[in-house]
Order: sequence, then structure tokens, then C-alpha cells
Amino acid sequence: MDAETAALFPDEFEDGGAIGQIPKGWQVRMLGDFIDIKHGYAFKGEFFRDQPPGDILLTPGNFAIGGGFKDDKLKYYIGAVPEEFVLNKGDLLVTMTDLSKLGDTLGYPAIVPAEQECRYLHNQRLGKVLIKNETTVGKLYLYYLLCTNEYRHEILAGATGTTVKHTSPGRIQAFRFCTPSADLSLKFDAIVGSLFEKMSLNDNEKQFLINTRDALLPKLLSGEIRVKEAEKIVAEVA
Repeated sequence: MDAETAALFPDEFEDGGAIGQIPKGWQVRMLGDFIDIKHGYAFKGEFFRDQPPGDILLTPGNFAIGGGFKDDKLKYYIGAVPEEFVLNKGDLLVTMTDLSKLGDTLGYPAIVPAEQECRYLHNQRLGKVLIKNETTVGKLYLYYLLCTNEYRHEILAGATGTTVKHTSPGRIQAFRFCTPSADLSLKFDAIVGSLFEKMSLNDNEKQFLINTRDALLPKLLSGEIRVKEAEKIVAEVA
């Protein structure tokens, strides 16, 4: 760690009340001090599709256990869409509903990835995290905060429902945590942001390889094309 970053960390602790000792100068705050959560839109079931074409309608099934985005259970929507419920690359979402008995993904976050051909839609069972002041807290800091065990335990403790688990913006915003200075939070985002970008590039490359394999393998097995022809196609696409 460079000296400038190290200087952002306090060198002693102080009493943080119910959560115990905290770094000196840090504060115990609620998530609601930093974020609002916007509900999604109730898209009409008659326009849902399991296969493209269409816009990608995100659901709790697109959230990984522990946090993160999954693209193996995509649903598509071919109806009209209000523009305010079209998501942008990098938007931070949380699950508000979970169909599993244990609430496996309830409250966990995911970040909307880049998508060249389709739009991502903000479904009603998901909450969009809106940062009130981006100069006080970073998006990636919030993302990892929403992955912590402390946050997870509080969301599950306040969940409603038996077969289907639910949480609410109010319950999420009521979570109390120890927050560092704005400078340290934003420094965290700057460092982790480059790693996130590398992860995104790796995911894009993985998807390219999957699509190429799925397109070429049947043709190779049927004898429609030869290996050298396949290599040429891959090189041209790349």
C-alpha cells in the first residue's frame, strides 16, 4: 500500500456503541443515509419469452448466491417498455424477492453488465440502488457492503413470507454499518474498479468462446466444415 492510501486509515479504535470498537473517526450510519431504492416495473407476463429476440428481463434468478450477476437463466420481453425502467451498464441492483425457502439470494447485489445487442429491463422484484451523493460513497464499496454476512443476516431476519421470501427498501436502508471517510470509500472504488473492468472483459471473452463453440461444433461434427475452416472463422470474428 502506498503512503497516501495508508494515511487514510486511522491508527486507533474507539467505541462504536452496539457494533463494538470501530476505527477512530469512522461513523455508524444507516444505508438510507446514502441510498434510495427504486422498485422495478410490473411487466406483463403475456410478453415474456424464454428465447430471444427481445429485451432481457432481469429476475432474481440472475443473481448469484453471495452476490454477482448470472447470465444462464435469461428471460426476454417483447412488449412496450417505459424508458425509465431500461437499465444502464453499471447500475447496481438488489433482489427484493427470493423463491427459495432459505432466501438464497435475497438482498444480494449485482451490477448490470455491458450488453451490445439487447437492453436490460428493471423488473418489479428487483430494487435499483440510487446513490444520493456520489462524492460521499462509491458504488463498488456499496456492492461489497451488500455482500457482507452482517448485512445478509439482518435482511434474512427481517424477511417476510414462507414459501417466497420478501424484503423491502425500508429494511435494506435500515441496515447500520461502520462507514469510513468519503476519501477512503472512493479510493476503494478507484482500486477495485480496475479489477471489475478486467472481470468484465474476461466474462465477455468467455461468452464469445461459448458462442463460437456452440456455432461451430455442430458443423464440425457433421462434416459441414473442416478444422482449418473453423480456425479461419474464429480468427476473422476475433
